[in-house]
Amino acid sequence: MWQANRSEYKNDTVKVFSREEWDRLNSYLHMEEINATKCKRELEANEKIKQESYEIHKHWTNTVMGMRKKKLEAREERLRREEEERVAVDQEWARQQAEERRQKLCVARRLQLYIAPRIKSFHTAVHIGDAIKENELQLKLKELKREAAAKKNEIELEAMKKSIKEAEDEERRKSEERQAAERAVRDEQLKQIEERREMETKEKAELVAEGEKIRQLAKEAENRNRQLREEKYKLHQRTVKDRLREIEYKKELLEAQRIKEEKENEKELLFATAKRKIGKISLEKEAAAKAARNAVQEKMIDSLAQRIQKENAYREASLQAATEIDKNKWNKRVEDEIRKKEDTFKEIEAHRLKVLKENEELRVRDAEEAKEELKRLQELDEKNRFEDEKRKIQNRQKGRELAQIYLEEMKRHEDEKVKARKLAAKFLQETEKQEEMFQNYATRVINNCEETGIPTYAMKKVANQKSVDGFGTRITETDRSEECELLPDLPPYKVHLSL
Repeated sequence: MWQANRSEYKNDTVKVFSREEWDRLNSYLHMEEINATKCKRELEANEKIKQESYEIHKHWTNTVMGMRKKKLEAREERLRREEEERVAVDQEWARQQAEERRQKLCVARRLQLYIAPRIKSFHTAVHIGDAIKENELQLKLKELKREAAAKKNEIELEAMKKSIKEAEDEERRKSEERQAAERAVRDEQLKQIEERREMETKEKAELVAEGEKIRQLAKEAENRNRQLREEKYKLHQRTVKDRLREIEYKKELLEAQRIKEEKENEKELLFATAKRKIGKISLEKEAAAKAARNAVQEKMIDSLAQRIQKENAYREASLQAATEIDKNKWNKRVEDEIRKKEDTFKEIEAHRLKVLKENEELRVRDAEEAKEELKRLQELDEKNRFEDEKRKIQNRQKGRELAQIYLEEMKRHEDEKVKARKLAAKFLQETEKQEEMFQNYATRVINNCEETGIPTYAMKKVANQKSVDGFGTRITETDRSEECELLPDLPPYKVHLSL
């Protein structure tokens, strides 16, 4: 059926296209959209390739980003190493500081132990033993000196014989050595004479050659000096010419400066003349002003005299008028007082009636106020009763709180007692430790003194005396070290520098 329809369309005016023709025509019709899509795809592919290339090559060192990243990584590595080195240096410095601090603390603690009363007493006993030993040695020395004085003559005779024999042997040995030395000197002198003759012959030949060389050098030096003199003369000529030019230039400068100073002096002279003229004019003006001021003062004096006369006349007239006015005022005042007395009596009577009326009204008002006051007092009593009940409740609450506080205080006192017992136990433990340290130190010192023959009675007496508080001083717990608290041995016959 499809084939029949197709043949039917072929015989009519409708053209049937093949698939290739249809694709070609369709592509021709949509050429712009196809090209645009193709260009877009190519651009996207290029951008993708570029991005992939950038991602691949951005870390390479021959690119800007790669070089930047490498520099940043190198900088971070350098900063990290520097920070590690700085931290290592700081740690080393901190260790050194800690060691120095520990050593200083050790020295301070040992000094603290040395100045303790019990250690000082023991060291005093050690010094006493040293003094006794020294006294025994001095007595022994005196005994030895006495025995030596008894044997002195015999020893001196033996020593004299021995010294005479030694002197003879020494003289014989020196004589033999002197003769051998003289023979050696004579042989050496003969040898030196022969060598001297050979050297003189050689020196003469060298002097002849050196003379020829000196003459040659003298000629060369003379030629060189002549050239230097010529160059020096030429240089002197140039220097003289430069100096002359400089002198001419200075003369021109001085001439210009002189002309300038003359102009300035002329200006100053004109200024001084003008100033003198202005001064004369100002003096004349001051004289004229002074004369005018004197004339004005005279006019003012005349005017003041006239004004004073007028004021005196006016004052007399005013005084007379005031006297008349006062007299009239006194008469009027007497009349007013009489009238006021009558008015006062009338006002007193009216006031008495008014007061009686007000007292009656006040009595009625007081009765009403008394009723209101009674009512207010009843309300106040009720209010006070309520407040008393409230206060009792508050007092009971405060009592319970005080009881709680008392119980807490009792507990705190018990805790303090426990703490005090612990501190006492710790004090006893530390005292026993200090006592053990002192006995160890005293035993070592006493053993050393017994080995060297120093009397130890005073030391043993001080060591056997028990102390309640150990050394008599307390050691802080901060940075405590047993090594710092060890007392070194005190050498016999030596005064310890730290004591």
